[in-house]
Amino acid sequence: MLPFRRNLLVAVAALATFSAGIGLAVWFTICTRDSCPSVESLGSYDPDQAAKVYAADGRLITDLGL
Repeated sequence: MLPFRRNLLVAVAALATFSAGIGLAVWFTICTRDSCPSVESLGSYDPDQAAKVYAADGRLITDLGL
């Protein structure tokens, strides 16, 4: 049973490493084209639509945004 458990652990680790590599490659490819916002621009971000927060019974608690 021990070799099976070790092989399973190696397979899961390999899959996690492969998935992380694919995710990093996708992120790097997208953000090298300047399509990701800079951290400085996030402070001045003003969305056009406000978010509404409702209670469990449907009452409006607050508007976030405008």
